[in-house]
Amino acid sequence: MVFDNKIWVIGGYGQVGNMNDIWYSENGANWSQATGEAPFSARNLHMALVFNDKMWVIGGQTSQTGENDVWYSNDGMNWIQATSAASFSKRVQNTVTMFDNKLWVIGGYSSHGDSSILEVNDDIWYSKDGVLWKESNTSVSFLKDIDIIPWFLMKDFGL
Repeated sequence: MVFDNKIWVIGGYGQVGNMNDIWYSENGANWSQATGEAPFSARNLHMALVFNDKMWVIGGQTSQTGENDVWYSNDGMNWIQATSAASFSKRVQNTVTMFDNKLWVIGGYSSHGDSSILEVNDDIWYSKDGVLWKESNTSVSFLKDIDIIPWFLMKDFGL
């Protein structure tokens, strides 16, 4: 993501597993670490975007389960938890975007209890502040037609 004229990389999956380090670059060649350990749990398959002049991290996978926490930062070093449990279910690999001055969370995959069973989410949620989330009256029915699960989800969830 691009924020404050810098390219940002937030967490992900590395040689040691899930990570919560944060890096930025002003040119794509030279990188600086904003923090080696953000206050949110190490994760991958999360979503990040810029909204209201802040960087946001939403959900993702911390171990064998998805998350539904929401975090934001003005500088990449100091992070504030908007909510520890948003109204939408815990999920990974969902879509997040900004539209009509709102954050939007669309679809993704959830694991409910048994980490080997993934459910495709066809719901849409939005928020004006990252704290209070409302479900849209529209579901994305074509998402339920997905019959291919990405290879990394099969591996991470033991499929």
